[in-house]
Amino acid sequence: MPLLVENRQLLKAFREGRREALERVYRYYVDDIYRLLRRGFVVGGSSDAYLPPIRDSSELDDVLQEVFVRAFAPRARHAYDGINPFRPYLRRIAKNYLIDRFRRGAHRELPASTFGTDQPLDIDQLIDADAPIADAPLTSEEQVAWQRDIGRVHEFLKTVDAQMARYVRLRFVDELPQRQIAAAMDVTRRRVRTLDRRLKQEFLRFLAYADRQATAKAR
Repeated sequence: MPLLVENRQLLKAFREGRREALERVYRYYVDDIYRLLRRGFVVGGSSDAYLPPIRDSSELDDVLQEVFVRAFAPRARHAYDGINPFRPYLRRIAKNYLIDRFRRGAHRELPASTFGTDQPLDIDQLIDADAPIADAPLTSEEQVAWQRDIGRVHEFLKTVDAQMARYVRLRFVDELPQRQIAAAMDVTRRRVRTLDRRLKQEFLRFLAYADRQATAKAR
């Protein structure tokens, strides 16, 4: 049975806003919302609007936290009936927030057909069925880029220190969000963001150097 439905003491503590209860609920459901944000979803069926996935790690982490801030607000905690599973309730909060966020920005909802052949998630079906969400596959463009650059990536990784190498593995192999990377590395999320910026800067410098070397050899 779902977490809060089967544990009435936890439900009571959750409604009261006790920290240990909120942390337990967060840990239990965070991966599901993370996958939803990484996949993007259709609103109202395949012929309606499509909200694209969030790929940037910093943006994704910020949006993820905001979803739980809203879900853990007093009104939302007390509005949850404790009878139906919490996951669809949480997904509905995420859906409403993402739609509002998308419409507030300088964006326009686009037909799902605009985004190629990959089938996006149907958020309403997920809410109704309480179905699990699979990890997002690489897009065709990402697969091409990965194959093209994988040789350079391997060469670049030989140049980084042990901490950066571990960050790369957690971030790109295990595909963990920033909060889990911070816990695994026993560092703050600020440090993780610093590593992310440093990684991008160092990789860009490495690519520029590699391009210069390739150009020199071709002459």
